[in-house]
Amino acid sequence: EKAMPALIETLKDSSENDTVRKSSAELLCQMGEKSDRAISAFTYVLRWSNNRPLKQKIAEALVKTEKSIPALVEALDFLIENGDDNSLIEYIVESLGKMGKKAIPNLIEGIKYNVKIGCECKSKLKALNKIGENAIPEIILALQDILQFKLSHDASYLMTAELIEILGGMGEKAAPAIPT
Repeated sequence: EKAMPALIETLKDSSENDTVRKSSAELLCQMGEKSDRAISAFTYVLRWSNNRPLKQKIAEALVKTEKSIPALVEALDFLIENGDDNSLIEYIVESLGKMGKKAIPNLIEGIKYNVKIGCECKSKLKALNKIGENAIPEIILALQDILQFKLSHDASYLMTAELIEILGGMGEKAAPAIPT
């Protein structure tokens, strides 16, 4: 525990040797990836590092704890924006999907935010889709919020179509949610 601040600084230091940074990440994982400080450091590296193996190691640490769900949802935006490796993005999407209902509120908030600022959020929609029918009530609420926002702000209708497509793929249980 006493070594955590030094490990975090080493991890964030882009001038440090990549092997040393990866070792710092591994040690932080062993010490407890649930620490807010470790999650913050991991998020920083996901955003700013160009070292793909290091980013993969960090993503593997983050998906082990539900406490990191907000950081993972946020990471999707900057990984996509930076043109990062699709396999890393897919890994995070798959992991959020496996986290199930606990990931839904953060995914929905992320989608709403993306719609409001006009950014893509297909990765968040994919994660919701992987959660499946457990996400239907939240998708319905998000769809209503997004439609209200779009009506008042003339936003793109693409997001609405994607949400409806996800609901349609969930079968008859989602039918009442699809606007007619």
